Amino acid sequence: MLQGFDHVAIEDRVYGDDFGQTQSSYAPLRLKDGRVVGIVGIDVLAVRLEETRWKVIKFCVIVFGVASIAIFVLAAFVRKQVHQPLTRVLQAASDLADGRPHHRLQTRRRDEFGLLADQFDTMAQHLSDRQRLRETFGLYVSRALADELIKGGKLPELGGTECVATVVFCDLSNYTRISESLSAPEVITLINEYLAAMSEIVEAHQGCLLDFTGDGIIATFGTPLPLANHANQAVQCALQLRQRLTRLNGEWEANGLASRWQLLGIDRLEMRIGIHTGPLVAGNIGCASRMKYCVMGDTVNVASRLENMNKDFSTNILVSDQVKIRLPAEVSATFIDRGILKVRGRLQSIGAFSL
Repeated sequence: MLQGFDHVAIEDRVYGDDFGQTQSSYAPLRLKDGRVVGIVGIDVLAVRLEETRWKVIKFCVIVFGVASIAIFVLAAFVRKQVHQPLTRVLQAASDLADGRPHHRLQTRRRDEFGLLADQFDTMAQHLSDRQRLRETFGLYVSRALADELIKGGKLPELGGTECVATVVFCDLSNYTRISESLSAPEVITLINEYLAAMSEIVEAHQGCLLDFTGDGIIATFGTPLPLANHANQAVQCALQLRQRLTRLNGEWEANGLASRWQLLGIDRLEMRIGIHTGPLVAGNIGCASRMKYCVMGDTVNVASRLENMNKDFSTNILVSDQVKIRLPAEVSATFIDRGILKVRGRLQSIGAFSL
């Protein structure tokens, strides 16, 4: 109370007296000149203070409860409006990064996430079309060639570039006679089985399949993509082609198809392979509306002639001396020298070797 003559003073605890349990506060009464002439005291019953305290606590609890519910509702709204669509976008982007561009968001929202989803679906569609183009294009040309042409980001142009590469010509012996003994569906089945098996081996050795000419296969090693050991890859590919045909003959023997040509006196299907390495021109020929990737030059002609010369030596694989000199010694040591051969339509002769 005495402190109340100087400044506002509030008791820090409840006191008991004849009036009951109270808590008091005091303030000075001052004149205009600042002199204190008295004090004002206020007593508040303790029970009123307790009631007020519980009212405050109750109010705080209510406010906290309402705020918690509001936060929960807001979080659910944010999750629905932000988290869920963001999660879908991230999942779709992950699928896209893993090479699966078929995921579509397909949202009807008109906010920022809706615009993002529309743009994402458009991008995914373009990537899906690009992948489908690559897969479809790869059915007509080598996958390596398809990837190289598509990766360039521009339309192919007419023209070519000169390089040194290895060309492989492969053909089946007696195919015309054999096809006469089979029905049209059987011919298609036979040639598809054969070409599928051979193509897989060519691509496994980083070769580029240029064309199928009936039962014939034309492949290059070292173009359109550079390949340091293209000659050796071509030779190893030829050896595996021959081995795979041996297994195919066993399969055709087992399913009875081989009996059709065995009646003609042909015990088994044989292949002829010619391989030559040298300079050539690789590029697109044709016109602006229709073009074809191919290789041209003397190297291509020599490989074709070597394939046909197998008939003269009753061999399966003939390679030129230009191939042999590029091979490891342990590989070329097994070759059989067939001498210097005159190539039809060519003035210069070549050295030939059989495997």
